[in-house]
Amino acid sequence: MNQRTIFILGALIVAIIVTLLIFKQKKTKPVSTRPVVSVLFATRDISPGKALLAGDFVWQTLSKNEVLSPDLILKGSRRDQDIIGSKILAPLIADQPIKTNMIVGKGVLSPLASILKPGMRAFTIDVSNASAFAGLIKPGDIVDIILTYKKKMGSTRELVIVSETIIHNVHVIAIDDHVLYAPKDETKSSKMRSSPSSSKHVTLELTPKQAELVAQAKATGTLSLSLMVPDSQEAITADTQQEAGIFLFHGEKAEEIGGS
Repeated sequence: MNQRTIFILGALIVAIIVTLLIFKQKKTKPVSTRPVVSVLFATRDISPGKALLAGDFVWQTLSKNEVLSPDLILKGSRRDQDIIGSKILAPLIADQPIKTNMIVGKGVLSPLASILKPGMRAFTIDVSNASAFAGLIKPGDIVDIILTYKKKMGSTRELVIVSETIIHNVHVIAIDDHVLYAPKDETKSSKMRSSPSSSKHVTLELTPKQAELVAQAKATGTLSLSLMVPDSQEAITADTQQEAGIFLFHGEKAEEIGGS
C-alpha cells in the first residue's frame, strides 16, 4: 500500500469521525420549546348581524409572545359548539383574529335581540287581525306603516279621516311570540299562541328615529300595515331612506313629527 493510499484512507476516517461527532452533538442538543396557544381566526369576511357558522372560524397556533391583545379568544376558554351561532357585532376579516367584543354568544341574547341588526331597534305595535291579513303576515315580511287619524278640513273645520304611509319598507321580526329564526323550543307553547285575540302584536325592526316617529303616531291615531314585496328599483331601504316630515293636527295647530 503506497503512501498516497494511506493518506486518502486516513482522511476518510477522520471525515467519518467528524461527521459522527457532529450528528451526535445535534442529536443531544436540547430542542427549544416555546409556549404556544391556539387563537380563534375568521376564515372569511362576514358583515355584522349574521350568525357565526362552523366554517367561519378556525383555531390557529401562535407563540405566546405573539398574543399581545387580551381580547383574543383562546382555545379552551370557549367550546366550538358555543361559538357556532354567536351573533357578529363587528365586521370580521378573513385570516384575522376574532376578538371577544366582535361576537356575542347565542345563549347571552334573547331570540329577539339576537336577530337585530347593529344600530336598529325592536318596536312592537298592536294591529288588528284584519291589518295583519288574518295571520298571513309572517316574521321576515316587509311592510309599510300606515297612520289613520282625524283632521279638521276647510273653513267648516269638518273632521275627516286621513290615512298616509309614514314609513316604508320595514322588516317584520316577530308576530306575537313567534320570532324570526327562533327555534320552536324558544317560543311559547302552541296552546298559548292559538289563544283568541282581536289584535296582533307585531314587532318591527326600526331605526331609533323611526321608533320615535311610530311612538308618536301610536298616540295620535291608528296604525295598520301594508304588505309589500321589495323591488330592487323602487324599494326604499330602512337604512338609507329619508323620513319625510309627517304633520299631525291637534285642533287648529299642525305639529310636524319625524323628518331630520
